[in-house]
Amino acid sequence: MTVTVSFDKSENPMRLTNLRVTINLPHGVCGKHEAALMRVVEHCPVHETIATLGKVQFEIVDASALAAV
Repeated sequence: MTVTVSFDKSENPMRLTNLRVTINLPHGVCGKHEAALMRVVEHCPVHETIATLGKVQFEIVDASALAAV
């Protein structure tokens, strides 16, 4: 199994848009289970995080901060 994510880039502000996720199952055939697989995918932690992301917190730790620890 492989997962590929593609996207478009938008400006003002610079961001990624139109995320497209392709799940490749080279050794499996979904058939009648495709709807069930989509439900699993839509409830995975990565999807839930992206769908509900409200804020990202950043912290910069440089060499001087690391030396102080």
